Amino acid sequence: MLRPLYQFQIFNLGENLKREVDIELEVHTHNDFGMATANAIVGVAAGADYVSNASSLDIYPHKAVVGGKIFSHESGIHVDGVIKNPSNYEAFSPEEVGLKRYLVIGKHSGAHAIHHKFEELGIDLVEEDCEKILTEIRKIVVETKVPPSDDELIKIAERLR
Repeated sequence: MLRPLYQFQIFNLGENLKREVDIELEVHTHNDFGMATANAIVGVAAGADYVSNASSLDIYPHKAVVGGKIFSHESGIHVDGVIKNPSNYEAFSPEEVGLKRYLVIGKHSGAHAIHHKFEELGIDLVEEDCEKILTEIRKIVVETKVPPSDDELIKIAERLR
């Protein structure tokens, strides 16, 4: 009778395969015993490449652990907390699963988020600029229902400064 592989067995198997054979390693897990996420994380830690690359299927953006938007923050209090200490709102770092943190600038953003986002874009703003830009962004987002791209943010700042 076959027994399911436990996480340490998956890790050891994946690590040994990657060491012995120079090929892409894929892991396909199911949710038997409610362990699919744990098995997938262990597979990736052992060196597996995400199955979405091989299948050309996109991962749902809000999929737990690996969705591209799970490390997106817009709310002023969330952004402030993440800037001060990411563990305030993130149980693990986005880099652990091959993702990046992204600050969404929208109608729920605060001045701290505006300042930080523009720092990321290489633009230093004073508090007064942040408030003017935030007011304009909120108007735009309410009208369009879409957060501005980085290029649009830069254009807004250039127009208002």
